[in-house]
Amino acid sequence: MLLNDPAPAALAALDALAPGPALGVAVSGGGDSVALMRLAAL
Repeated sequence: MLLNDPAPAALAALDALAPGPALGVAVSGGGDSVALMRLAAL
């Protein structure tokens, strides 16, 4: 299932390993709305 929707898994991993929001934005790529929500949460 993770292969079908990799963005949330990548963001979750970054949240756990690296608190840098810039990394989340860079890795999420197309998931801009999700990345913005992560930035807002931080």
